[in-house]
Amino acid sequence: MRTVRDVMHGEMEVLRTTETVADAASFLAAHGEDAVPLCLLDGSLAGTVSTRDILAQVVAKGRDPRQVSLAEFAGATEVVAIDVDVPLADAVAVMCRHGRA
Repeated sequence: MRTVRDVMHGEMEVLRTTETVADAASFLAAHGEDAVPLCLLDGSLAGTVSTRDILAQVVAKGRDPRQVSLAEFAGATEVVAIDVDVPLADAVAVMCRHGRA
């Protein structure tokens, strides 16, 4: 039975809530990603920020991405974590229950 650990790859890259939306946009563009996890200074997971978030909550409102802190996105969505030794089927079920799949 395959587990989450079996399909994980490398270190997860994150941004800190002290960084700006401009930093997040640059990161997402450079990595070809649609979203990135956000962490507090102590390393704890604080949420995520997505391209859609940036467009809807910053760009569409005419805000300067260089002046908007990622802290605004912390806690905006429920953080769901799962142990790496959980079977993949269970992980998918959790993702579906929380609208992440």
